[in-house]
Amino acid sequence: MVLLPKIVATGGDPPERMSTTADQTLFVAALVLLVVVFILLFLLRKHNETAKQLQVEVKKHWQIYELMNLYFFEYEYAADQLIVFEPSAEKGEPNQRKVYSQVSTNGQVPFAHLLADFLRRKQTGVHEVLLPFGGHQCWLQIAMCTELNENGLPVYTIGRIANIDQQKKEREELEKKAQRDSLTGLLNNASTRVQIEHLIQQLEGEEQGALILMDIDFFKEVNDGYGHMRGDKVLTQVAEVLRENFRPGDVIGRPGGDEFLIYMRGVQEMVALAERCGRLCRRIRALSGDGLHLSVSIGAAVAGPGAEYDLLYERADRALYRAKAAGRDRFHIVPWCLPGTSEEIHSMNGGV
Repeated sequence: MVLLPKIVATGGDPPERMSTTADQTLFVAALVLLVVVFILLFLLRKHNETAKQLQVEVKKHWQIYELMNLYFFEYEYAADQLIVFEPSAEKGEPNQRKVYSQVSTNGQVPFAHLLADFLRRKQTGVHEVLLPFGGHQCWLQIAMCTELNENGLPVYTIGRIANIDQQKKEREELEKKAQRDSLTGLLNNASTRVQIEHLIQQLEGEEQGALILMDIDFFKEVNDGYGHMRGDKVLTQVAEVLRENFRPGDVIGRPGGDEFLIYMRGVQEMVALAERCGRLCRRIRALSGDGLHLSVSIGAAVAGPGAEYDLLYERADRALYRAKAAGRDRFHIVPWCLPGTSEEIHSMNGGV
């Protein structure tokens, strides 16, 4: 009988199986690594696309800002440093970055110095300010936002600057035109009243002014006999005489038709006012010619502290009526008196 060797089982995996498991592990690891790489490449590509898109958007914005001629700035309060980004003079060139240090005390750069001072006084919002800019004084619109620290103190301000000098001047010119009579260039009725009321309200102590109401005598006959073009020429000539005979601070207006209204400041005495009215009568008379005789009638009322426009106008109107009733081509003046006091006291006539 032949005895066979006894085989004892050890419990381990066969080598073939162990090799298969290792291959599977490597495959899974490689697959995971491949997925990670793919994701990273995808994210990198998206990042690049986003960066390019952002770059395009930023370029668009800068091109818009250049077209609008906008300036951007940053101001650091602690460092007292101002950084201004200026539009390039050359198309397509990047904005220029200028840095100004110690600007609050550096008067050598007026724009930066005054802008820093303005920033310290204003914290946020949109403001219009007159500053030296581009070699001359001009109006700027400054929009800014200021960041504060926990103690409420300003840390930095960022904002933009737009040169609105041309728009400002155009707007002011339109406002002036809206206040003016289109024919003579004098103030219209509403603007004349507003300015005279303002000056009357400012009268104090012994200060006096005078409201002067003037009509062209028989002006309807000028239009009927010589035509409206000649009538318009007479009105413009009279307006020019008024400009020449009154100071820039006086108010000269044409409420309508052949009526002119003047407020004369700083009237010291009625004699000086009478001399002015008499000179006006003579100057208008000198415009006569070509068979046309011109003259004016004038009524004036002196104003003092506490005067009211409507009452003053009524007094000047009554004085004008007296001048016309006395034969025209003359003036009548009533002194300043409180309501209820006779206007005939110290009144003055003159002319011709």
